[in-house]
Amino acid sequence: MRRKVKIGDRWIGEGEPTFIVAELGTNHNQDIKTAKKLIDIAAEANVDGVKFQIYHPADLVHKGIEVKEYGLEDIYRERFMWEVFQNHLMTPREWFPDILEYVDSKGLTAIATVSCKDCAQFMFDNDIAAFKVASMDLTHLPFLRQLAEFGKPIILSTGMGTLAEISEAVDTIKESGNTDLILLHCVSNYPAEYAELNLSNIKMLVNAFDVVVGFSDHTMTSLSSAIAVALGAKVIEKHITLDRNTKGPDHPFALEPDGLRDLVSMIRETEKAVGTSSRSISEKEMKERALARRSLVAKEYIRKGEKITSDKVQITRPGSGIEPKFLDIVTGREAKKDIEKNTIITWEMI
Repeated sequence: MRRKVKIGDRWIGEGEPTFIVAELGTNHNQDIKTAKKLIDIAAEANVDGVKFQIYHPADLVHKGIEVKEYGLEDIYRERFMWEVFQNHLMTPREWFPDILEYVDSKGLTAIATVSCKDCAQFMFDNDIAAFKVASMDLTHLPFLRQLAEFGKPIILSTGMGTLAEISEAVDTIKESGNTDLILLHCVSNYPAEYAELNLSNIKMLVNAFDVVVGFSDHTMTSLSSAIAVALGAKVIEKHITLDRNTKGPDHPFALEPDGLRDLVSMIRETEKAVGTSSRSISEKEMKERALARRSLVAKEYIRKGEKITSDKVQITRPGSGIEPKFLDIVTGREAKKDIEKNTIITWEMI
């Protein structure tokens, strides 16, 4: 598998900046003005992409599943969960292609979570840059085959999945002829606690499948995303909202505008701190090194022709003279010239 994937005009993977995705999800509450405001916030925060969710409610959840099974009975009056998706949460298809043109006008890349072949076809016809597969569909291998055949990049969340299940999904997509695959480490708890994250799975997924790996972050803060980037995540996905107090299942753990800006800043600073694996010393650090390292210094006055012994030398800052590792070579030699007390000893003096 390839360790770089191109989504829109952006390469994602080794040597590339982290691709940060702001997840609109259900947090537009079926109001296109809210959706566009969320897109504005994403653009102002300098994220790279925004994500929509496209599904048929009755396909997403069985019609007999009640709202109380999702713990949302205090929020919605509907009895069945498919009705909540239908009446409050799903992204209206009539928004397209206008909403995608708005995304493009803001310099962002649009991707979409799709849950069936019809949904994928609809977004393909609207020229979506990439498909996202939610964790719930990790084991829906027939759907993964269908999705792979569209030839679009696929971002696959791995929440709730065993390594064997992830391997089956990867093989299914690959065998269908699509190698533009990104795996997202994910913990499908909302919100997720730090103790549940197991972010070391990011490196494990890279090593196990040799693909680009990212992190779908459902925690309440940005810290875990920054850690994920330090561990090699090349995609970060995070839900956003105008206000965490808004009614809806995904608002409480989503980032508000200030939090989204902090997320982007923290990730970019983390990238700088991670740097490269090649050992290098900055120019600033080299200047500090001259002050911070130690040198051989005359502990007392040493006359010309006199042998230099260890009791006549001290080892102290700065580091502009002979390094301490050469003490055994210096001792026993004669001074070429008079060396005043507290003089930094150089090779020209012996």
